[in-house]
Amino acid sequence: MQAIPTIQEVILLQRAFYEVLSTSERRPWGTMWANPGNPNSHDSNHADLEDTRPAQRLPEILREVAEWYRARGLQPRLRFYMPPNDGDLVRRAEELGWKSAIQDQTFRAWPSSADLGDRWPVPGLTLSVVGPDQLDGLLAVHSEGGDAETAFRHRGVWAALSAHPGVDCLLARIDGEPAASLACVWSEGWGNAEDVATRERFRRRGVCRAMLCYAQELAVKRGGSGLYLYHVEEGPGRIYAAVGFQFVATVRQASLWLEG
Repeated sequence: MQAIPTIQEVILLQRAFYEVLSTSERRPWGTMWANPGNPNSHDSNHADLEDTRPAQRLPEILREVAEWYRARGLQPRLRFYMPPNDGDLVRRAEELGWKSAIQDQTFRAWPSSADLGDRWPVPGLTLSVVGPDQLDGLLAVHSEGGDAETAFRHRGVWAALSAHPGVDCLLARIDGEPAASLACVWSEGWGNAEDVATRERFRRRGVCRAMLCYAQELAVKRGGSGLYLYHVEEGPGRIYAAVGFQFVATVRQASLWLEG
């Protein structure tokens, strides 16, 4: 039976998502990601600190990040996964004037050798993989209720995702109206289900569950290893577990940024 990936493997697989959205530049300590055409997308514009061991080098790394992003007219941002019970890097960064936020992320995975999730019939539901010609339908899900800046950011992200050959954008419709969607970014046999979302008035009908089961079917048809995703709230976690997504790990991601 196909094993679920380790958290270290999942974090490496995440690079494929950023590669769709941005160009990159490698450094000994990590990666710079940038897309000046979509400056307010944090996923598109941030540095990943991949080696947290040389803590004494943090001031030097932060200066490097600040200079690199400011030279491109972008806000300096840095992300890293924190070692358990260790906030030392965040404290050091705050002493140097950086702002911080910490988020617990729970990763789950579904191996394609496992049973497919069960979905119940949803009246009027259709599921399909769509391309850039259906961008407005995807944005109807992801930009609902947002301001102009949010809509611009989402358009840039979903335009890149829907046009990329290594991504399947799934769109669920109820009686022809966009109801939910996700982007499945494929890398090394695994599909990363990103930005799983359901419009508020279509929730609690089984739409998300049906869409995830459809993504599982796609993974099987591809002959892939399976799917993985993460969530930050417990509610979605129950839905993912119900269709067979197994717990991988909960990790703390620190985000640092400079204002002004």
